[in-house]
Amino acid sequence: EGGWSEPFVGDFLHAQGLRDRVHLVTKLSPWMVRTREDMERIFDHQLRRLRTDHLDLYLLHAMTLDQWRHLESLGVIPFLEARLRDGRIRHAGFSFHSAPGELPLLLDAWDRWEVVQVQYNYLDRNFQGGRTALDLRQRYGYGVAVMEPLKGGNLGDRMPDPIREILTQAGIVGSPARTALRW
Repeated sequence: EGGWSEPFVGDFLHAQGLRDRVHLVTKLSPWMVRTREDMERIFDHQLRRLRTDHLDLYLLHAMTLDQWRHLESLGVIPFLEARLRDGRIRHAGFSFHSAPGELPLLLDAWDRWEVVQVQYNYLDRNFQGGRTALDLRQRYGYGVAVMEPLKGGNLGDRMPDPIREILTQAGIVGSPARTALRW
């Protein structure tokens, strides 16, 4: 939050000697990029903040077709390919935040996507392409990472009592968060 997650994580992993035992991921926000040089500068800054020489996964953040076109026009494909080649990025993907119909267009834009991150929970199965991402993963060969499995906490501690009662009446026992995560 507030730009402090990278240095917090980097300092913690460094202090505990855990860097080699975790898969480290961060994202490139397209609205921060105006030039190819911005991609390089932001990436190098992220590595310094995370106190590492490589990322296990680098995601293009909040991809829509328009955001993709913006980054593509600035050379994001050669940027990603160069970082993959030099080992500073081990795997590349994107977080998807658009209409399901745009997802195949993004997947077809580059043949090296390895991960698509989508919002997916039992209330948002089709929101922003969640179900579509799961359905297309075999054809394109990428992994799916889930964000918002608790819908911002609304499927956990903030779940209204009437909905908790519906779960109980349906025979679903345990915490609402556990139920959502198991789903």
